Amino acid sequence: MNKICLALATLAVIACKNDVQKEPRPIDYAVFSGTITNGEDEVLKIRGGNGFEHEIEIDEAGKFADTIQLENGYYTFSIGRERSSLYLSQGDNLQLTMNTEEFDESIKYTGDGSVENNYLAQKAMMYETMNGKTEELYALAPEAFDQKTSQTKEAVTKALESLKEVDPNFVEGQKEDINYSYLNGLMNYPGWHEYFAKPETFPELPENFKSFIGTLDYDN
Repeated sequence: MNKICLALATLAVIACKNDVQKEPRPIDYAVFSGTITNGEDEVLKIRGGNGFEHEIEIDEAGKFADTIQLENGYYTFSIGRERSSLYLSQGDNLQLTMNTEEFDESIKYTGDGSVENNYLAQKAMMYETMNGKTEELYALAPEAFDQKTSQTKEAVTKALESLKEVDPNFVEGQKEDINYSYLNGLMNYPGWHEYFAKPETFPELPENFKSFIGTLDYDN
């Protein structure tokens, strides 16, 4: 009887062990790889919130690849002094190609997570080309400044809404970011206009420059 009980117990342990082995390991990482051309730096650095830092070696052929344990969210990658935004999610298998001589202009992503990250690269270029240089933008008269930044806001929002099969959390977060970037411009305009334009008399601000303050949710 004891031998039968022992045998049954052994079989139960083996069965439980097999069940545990069959359970898939939770995916808590993303794979990030790519090819960098015309680069002299040997390291690609990734940074995120809460002090997150990760370095990936770039080989002599300009190739890099690594598996990164992370939380879903926004990061930046940098090579030398240049940097760009990243949106990484657990399970992504993201590939980057770029030319360091045309850093922002050459960024191209493929693979899982590429839709969100190609949008971030496109968005950065749209802000740069549509708004132009900071000193020229803030030197504009109030109406012209608001018109230009409103057009940029509308364009980047339209590009966002055209995305297909994209993480809905990403879309909502980007809508908030676009809106607050626009409002931040309105808030900064008086001080920066005075600095860059040096007007003899400060122009009268349109009502919308002040009214937006009442729409902000300071508890959010």
